[in-house]
Amino acid sequence: MKLRSGIFFAGVSLVAIVMAGIGASKANDSVAQAVSDPNGWAIAGHDYGNTRFSPLKQINSENAGKLQLVYSLSLASLRSNESSPVVIGKTLYVSTSWGPKYVYAIDAATGVRKWTYEPDIPEDVLQYACCDVNSRGVSYADGKIFVGRLDGKLERLDRDRQAALGLGGCRLQAGLQS
Repeated sequence: MKLRSGIFFAGVSLVAIVMAGIGASKANDSVAQAVSDPNGWAIAGHDYGNTRFSPLKQINSENAGKLQLVYSLSLASLRSNESSPVVIGKTLYVSTSWGPKYVYAIDAATGVRKWTYEPDIPEDVLQYACCDVNSRGVSYADGKIFVGRLDGKLERLDRDRQAALGLGGCRLQAGLQS
Protein backbone atom coordinates (compact mmCIF):
# COMPACT_ATOMS: atom_id res chain seq x y z
CA MET A 1 0.00 0.00 0.00
CA LYS A 2 2.86 2.40 0.83
CA LEU A 3 4.45 1.78 -2.59
CA ARG A 4 1.16 2.52 -4.38
CA SER A 5 0.58 5.80 -2.48
CA GLY A 6 4.22 6.80 -3.06
CA ILE A 7 3.85 6.24 -6.82
CA PHE A 8 0.58 8.18 -6.81
CA PHE A 9 2.22 11.09 -4.92
CA ALA A 10 5.19 11.08 -7.31
CA GLY A 11 2.82 11.13 -10.30
CA VAL A 12 0.79 14.02 -8.92
CA SER A 13 4.00 15.92 -8.11
CA LEU A 14 5.32 15.40 -11.64
CA VAL A 15 2.08 16.70 -13.18
CA ALA A 16 2.17 19.75 -10.88
CA ILE A 17 5.77 20.52 -11.83
CA VAL A 18 5.02 20.21 -15.56
CA MET A 19 1.92 22.44 -15.27
CA ALA A 20 3.85 25.07 -13.31
CA GLY A 21 6.59 25.01 -15.92
CA ILE A 22 4.09 25.52 -18.74
CA GLY A 23 2.58 28.59 -17.03
CA ALA A 24 5.97 30.04 -16.18
CA SER A 25 7.34 29.54 -19.68
CA LYS A 26 4.57 31.70 -21.19
CA ALA A 27 5.48 34.74 -19.09
CA ASN A 28 9.17 34.04 -19.57
CA ASP A 29 8.68 33.88 -23.36
CA SER A 30 7.25 37.41 -23.35
CA VAL A 31 10.22 38.65 -21.33
CA ALA A 32 12.71 36.83 -23.60
CA GLN A 33 11.06 38.41 -26.65
CA ALA A 34 11.25 41.88 -25.05
CA VAL A 35 14.90 41.33 -24.06
CA SER A 36 15.74 40.38 -27.66
CA ASP A 37 14.68 43.86 -28.88
CA PRO A 38 18.01 45.73 -29.18
CA ASN A 39 16.21 49.09 -28.86
CA GLY A 40 14.69 48.21 -25.49
CA TRP A 41 15.86 47.61 -21.94
CA ALA A 42 13.29 45.09 -20.74
CA ILE A 43 14.95 43.92 -17.51
CA ALA A 44 17.36 45.39 -14.98
CA GLY A 45 20.88 44.88 -16.28
CA HIS A 46 19.59 44.73 -19.90
CA ASP A 47 19.78 40.94 -20.24
CA TYR A 48 19.82 37.74 -18.20
CA GLY A 49 23.61 38.02 -17.99
CA ASN A 50 23.19 41.43 -16.28
CA THR A 51 25.78 42.86 -18.70
CA ARG A 52 24.39 46.42 -18.57
CA PHE A 53 25.62 46.72 -22.15
CA SER A 54 23.59 48.04 -25.08
CA PRO A 55 24.39 46.71 -28.55
CA LEU A 56 23.31 50.01 -30.13
CA LYS A 57 26.00 51.67 -32.23
CA GLN A 58 24.70 55.27 -32.42
CA ILE A 59 26.80 56.39 -29.44
CA ASN A 60 30.50 55.62 -29.57
CA SER A 61 33.81 56.97 -28.26
CA GLU A 62 33.97 59.55 -31.06
CA ASN A 63 30.61 61.23 -30.44
CA ALA A 64 29.97 60.54 -26.73
CA GLY A 65 31.43 63.92 -25.74
CA LYS A 66 28.85 65.71 -27.90
CA LEU A 67 25.80 64.29 -26.13
CA GLN A 68 23.36 66.81 -24.68
CA LEU A 69 20.46 66.54 -22.28
CA VAL A 70 17.20 66.17 -24.20
CA TYR A 71 14.84 65.96 -21.21
CA SER A 72 14.86 65.23 -17.49
CA LEU A 73 12.20 63.91 -15.14
CA SER A 74 11.79 64.72 -11.47
CA LEU A 75 10.79 61.62 -9.54
CA ALA A 76 9.12 63.83 -6.90
CA SER A 77 11.21 62.60 -3.98
CA LEU A 78 14.40 63.65 -2.27
CA ARG A 79 14.66 60.26 -0.57
CA SER A 80 16.60 57.32 -1.91
CA ASN A 81 15.79 56.44 -5.53
CA GLU A 82 17.13 52.98 -6.34
CA SER A 83 14.80 51.83 -9.09
CA SER A 84 16.02 50.63 -12.46
CA PRO A 85 13.80 51.78 -15.31
CA VAL A 86 12.79 49.44 -18.12
CA VAL A 87 12.08 50.33 -21.74
CA ILE A 88 9.44 48.33 -23.58
CA GLY A 89 8.78 49.44 -27.14
CA LYS A 90 8.94 53.22 -27.06
CA THR A 91 7.95 53.62 -23.41
CA LEU A 92 10.17 53.98 -20.35
CA TYR A 93 8.64 52.76 -17.05
CA VAL A 94 10.08 53.84 -13.71
CA SER A 95 8.97 53.84 -10.07
CA THR A 96 9.86 56.32 -7.34
CA SER A 97 10.71 55.87 -3.68
CA TRP A 98 8.12 56.06 -0.85
CA GLY A 99 6.53 52.75 -1.47
CA PRO A 100 6.55 53.66 -4.54
CA LYS A 101 4.74 56.97 -4.46
CA TYR A 102 4.42 56.93 -8.27
CA VAL A 103 4.97 54.68 -11.28
CA TYR A 104 5.53 56.66 -14.47
CA ALA A 105 5.15 55.67 -18.13
CA ILE A 106 7.24 58.05 -20.23
CA ASP A 107 7.66 58.40 -23.99
CA ALA A 108 11.32 57.40 -24.19
CA ALA A 109 12.08 59.68 -27.16
CA THR A 110 10.43 62.88 -25.95
CA GLY A 111 10.09 62.59 -22.17
CA VAL A 112 6.35 63.25 -22.36
CA ARG A 113 4.50 61.52 -19.54
CA LYS A 114 1.96 59.01 -20.87
CA TRP A 115 0.48 58.13 -17.48
CA THR A 116 1.19 58.19 -13.76
CA TYR A 117 0.02 55.55 -11.33
CA GLU A 118 -0.22 56.45 -7.64
CA PRO A 119 -0.89 53.40 -5.44
CA ASP A 120 -2.79 53.85 -2.19
CA ILE A 121 -0.18 52.73 0.35
CA PRO A 122 -1.20 52.93 4.02
CA GLU A 123 0.98 55.36 5.98
CA ASP A 124 1.36 52.94 8.89
CA VAL A 125 3.64 50.63 6.88
CA LEU A 126 6.43 53.21 6.66
CA GLN A 127 7.49 52.31 10.22
CA TYR A 128 8.30 48.76 9.05
CA ALA A 129 10.57 49.84 6.19
CA CYS A 130 14.11 48.60 6.43
CA CYS A 131 16.88 50.53 4.72
CA ASP A 132 14.67 53.52 3.78
CA VAL A 133 11.49 53.71 1.69
CA ASN A 134 13.00 52.38 -1.53
CA SER A 135 11.45 50.89 -4.61
CA ARG A 136 13.69 48.57 -6.61
CA GLY A 137 11.86 49.36 -9.81
CA VAL A 138 9.36 47.77 -12.11
CA SER A 139 9.34 44.51 -14.03
CA TYR A 140 7.73 43.48 -17.28
CA ALA A 141 6.07 40.23 -18.32
CA ASP A 142 3.24 39.16 -20.58
CA GLY A 143 2.28 42.71 -21.57
CA LYS A 144 2.02 43.92 -17.96
CA ILE A 145 4.14 46.10 -15.67
CA PHE A 146 4.70 44.76 -12.14
CA VAL A 147 5.80 46.76 -9.10
CA GLY A 148 6.37 45.60 -5.54
CA ARG A 149 5.00 47.89 -2.87
CA LEU A 150 6.32 48.76 0.56
CA ASP A 151 3.18 47.27 2.15
CA GLY A 152 4.02 43.85 0.69
CA LYS A 153 1.56 43.94 -2.20
CA LEU A 154 2.45 43.32 -5.80
CA GLU A 155 0.70 45.56 -8.33
CA ARG A 156 0.03 44.47 -11.90
CA LEU A 157 -0.46 47.44 -14.23
CA ASP A 158 -1.70 47.69 -17.80
CA ARG A 159 1.37 48.88 -19.68
CA ASP A 160 -0.64 51.03 -22.09
CA ARG A 161 -2.83 52.94 -19.66
CA GLN A 162 -3.00 53.98 -16.03
CA ALA A 163 -4.86 50.97 -14.63
CA ALA A 164 -4.13 48.60 -11.79
CA LEU A 165 -5.27 45.08 -12.67
CA GLY A 166 -5.05 43.64 -9.15
CA LEU A 167 -3.06 40.70 -7.80
CA GLY A 168 -3.53 40.44 -4.06
CA GLY A 169 -0.65 40.52 -1.63
CA CYS A 170 0.07 40.74 2.07
CA ARG A 171 0.15 43.32 4.83
CA LEU A 172 3.39 43.29 6.79
CA GLN A 173 1.85 43.62 10.23
CA ALA A 174 -0.99 41.13 9.54
CA GLY A 175 1.04 38.40 7.85
CA LEU A 176 0.19 36.66 4.61
CA GLN A 177 -3.30 37.16 3.22
CA SER A 178 -4.89 36.36 -0.12
